[in-house]
Amino acid sequence: ILPQNPYRSMLFNYLHTMLDKIEIEKQLATIPEIQQILTPKIKRQFIYLSYNRGLTGLKRLLNGYIKTRRDLKQTITEENLDLNQNLSEVKKILRLEPRKRALIKANKFRRLSFAEYAVIYNASYVSDIVAASDLVQSHFGSSCGDL
Repeated sequence: ILPQNPYRSMLFNYLHTMLDKIEIEKQLATIPEIQQILTPKIKRQFIYLSYNRGLTGLKRLLNGYIKTRRDLKQTITEENLDLNQNLSEVKKILRLEPRKRALIKANKFRRLSFAEYAVIYNASYVSDIVAASDLVQSHFGSSCGDL
């Protein structure tokens, strides 16, 4: 069912996203491990992720990932945080053989990207966001920007 005033819905969605952006900026400022590698692109990806996951869910995922990398004495790079990755292999394994979730977690943590970590911890729509971005870019080129 369509809202009575779709423009109003668009405005509230925009305002909600801007408030999320402000809050995400505050939260990211409290995480010293990633300050040097945060780019506008990664911040934008976190805003999209928080739209589906919620601010608390994003923070929980990010803190879990950072703690895991810290425990393994691994430095987080910009590439680790970039959500534009091919996650089809991880999703396929988890869809066909869910019992392998623990094995993937245990064996792959040393190389695990944030996107893979998110998919393993039930944020499988991360790869859907990337797929949608790729689809839009294939039709409209780079005029729509990156995810």
